[in-house]
Amino acid sequence: MSEESTYDDMGDTLFDALGEDATFTPAAGNPVSLKVVLRNELAMQPTGYESRAWQGEKSIEFILADLGREPNRGERFTVDETTYTVQGATANDGRFCTVAVA
Repeated sequence: MSEESTYDDMGDTLFDALGEDATFTPAAGNPVSLKVVLRNELAMQPTGYESRAWQGEKSIEFILADLGREPNRGERFTVDETTYTVQGATANDGRFCTVAVA
């Protein structure tokens, strides 16, 4: 077994165990069922001398091969009956892709 296929198998195993069932709805074409990891994170905004602003950020990570491409802005993921609209890709290493969603 090659190193590349070992990494692919590990990614599949992790997403099968930790991922949530989701449906990706492209702007054109048929919906795709896949596993995703939904993250709700806090991001600290630039600070002043005495104040800090916090902002919630949501992102979805998925196995890139499940879609075959990065999602475009405005396309949607549905997770547990909640629909998230893609704002843009924030990471893509060729194996996994993370998109900011609203």
